[in-house]
Amino acid sequence: MNKTLTLSADAFLKMKRLRLLKVLCCSNCCDFTYLSNELRLLDWTRYPLKSLPSSFQPKNLVALLLSYSNIEQLWKENIPLYKLKVLNLKGSENLIKAPDLTTAPNLEILVLKGCTRLLDIHPSVGNLSSLVLLNLKDCRNLVSVLGSIGGCKSLKS
Repeated sequence: MNKTLTLSADAFLKMKRLRLLKVLCCSNCCDFTYLSNELRLLDWTRYPLKSLPSSFQPKNLVALLLSYSNIEQLWKENIPLYKLKVLNLKGSENLIKAPDLTTAPNLEILVLKGCTRLLDIHPSVGNLSSLVLLNLKDCRNLVSVLGSIGGCKSLKS
């Protein structure tokens, strides 16, 4: 039997050491302006906000899964993501700016499938030597990709 836990935004503020967070459904998600900086996994399908909270410093994040989100831009400035291995923004149709992944050298999987408003890939993607999978299917407004991914030595798919 599945058990669902319902928490208020205030309850999240008290969970400063939270490591894994999977949000399935939330009626008042726009109230969440705090995410624990200790998160290793953030899995939030249909994330409602246009960007991640500016207070969120995900230095321990290994996987960021924001499929079908309302994200336009993940963050406004480049933040340390040295442990990040998986970034999935599949179906995030409002994504207009691909993230700068300069500080994510260990990224192995980058999924931008269905990000229909995305015009280009940040040049930092070309320096991701650990990148194995890059999914750009249905990114129909992409102007150029080849110049952006030329340095991906490990790319298989």
